[in-house]
Formats: sequence, C-alpha cells, structure tokens
Amino acid sequence: GVAGLRGHAVFATFVATLPPGLDQDALLTRARALHPGDDTCLLGLGAVDDLLVGRYLGDSTEQARSLFTELWRLLRPESIGRAPCPPRIWNT
Repeated sequence: GVAGLRGHAVFATFVATLPPGLDQDALLTRARALHPGDDTCLLGLGAVDDLLVGRYLGDSTEQARSLFTELWRLLRPESIGRAPCPPRIWNT
C-alpha cells in the first residue's frame, strides 16, 4: 500500500509568487473553485505574504497536471499581466 498519503499514489506542489497589492482572498476563492468538488482528490491552496502554495493529493497525475495548469491559467494574468500561453515544453 501507499504509506503516508491517505492511500493515494500522487502528490504534487505548486508554488507561485504574487505581486504585492493583489487581492489574495479573492484570488484564492477563484482558485479553490477549480477543485472538481468530488472525492477524487484533495486540493489545498493558501497564500502567505506574496507566496501562493497549492498541494494536490489524489490518484491521477493527469488530474494533478490539469488542475495545476488551470491554476496557472488563472494566476498568469493576475501576476504578470500576460495571457496564459502554455510553453511548448509542456507538450513533450
């Protein structure tokens, strides 16, 4: 069995710096809405100072990647003012 992960096989961490003055509470509310709302995984999000940390615990690397990609799409315009344009390397 899988020890220490509540029986799940996949965990992942997402870290991003946020610009000063950003409404972190509003951003976290929108980011937390990305969770599928079922029991397939746990997604925790929090911000300390200007650092956002996301944690995933579940059974699907595809689901973790999808959730973190959506989180990145949400954060990119807010953090650096650019549209989300995934790097080509993500397709390899």
